[in-house]
Amino acid sequence: ICQKCASGYRLMFPEGSSVERCISCSDKHCDICDETISQCMTCKKGYGKQLRATVDMYTCNKCNLDECDECYLNFRNCTKCKPGFFLTPANEYNACDSCNVSNCLYCPDGINTCEKCEENYYLDKSTNSAPKCVACEVENCSSCSENRTVCFTCEEGYGLNEDSICEECNVSNCRICGTNYSNCEVCDNNYGLVDSKNCSSCVDENCELCNKDYSSCTLCKDTYGVKIENDGKGVCQECEVLNCISCSEDVQNVEMATD
Repeated sequence: ICQKCASGYRLMFPEGSSVERCISCSDKHCDICDETISQCMTCKKGYGKQLRATVDMYTCNKCNLDECDECYLNFRNCTKCKPGFFLTPANEYNACDSCNVSNCLYCPDGINTCEKCEENYYLDKSTNSAPKCVACEVENCSSCSENRTVCFTCEEGYGLNEDSICEECNVSNCRICGTNYSNCEVCDNNYGLVDSKNCSSCVDENCELCNKDYSSCTLCKDTYGVKIENDGKGVCQECEVLNCISCSEDVQNVEMATD
């Protein structure tokens, strides 16, 4: 039985049917629509609502600013800017202005401020002037000490060695090897941990995430749902409703959707 439809679809009973199906919302940029499928309740990321002139209904339009990341309630009014920009009131609607600090990722307090630098940069607030993002001196380091010579965290795919230098993870298919480049902490998608430090392909070929245990799935690929077996491990079973992304293990009396 389908529990959750893909983005842009609504789980409902079609007219004359006793079985729920995933039906497409009328607006292709709509994430969640109401039971009529013609009225959008939430637009997809990068889009916002616009009231139709001829009828009391909404359509989804692209955010009015290229620098805007989210504008769900009104496509003209940005509520979250993209990295490197900050939100500022401007006339009737919000605007997105540049942080104005080189290599700054997050500056919520406005121009000439910075709270977070890009990877491989240290945030220097030691002077009375505007903060600076200064490059770490350790190659492939994502966060470093004030003197920039000691690395705390390496970039994805790298881990610290005994000399606090970032080396490429010594484990195949490892995404994060953290404080030890020879031991993996998080494997790539479709791979999971085996013996707590190495990565192996998920046992289930339809599994998307099995990071903690390669033999147990926690997230299946689209159109498959996780079924918990008697041993407590998750396996993937195909959802029998088209455009369904999460389904329970009870698959009796389910008909295929054609919409």
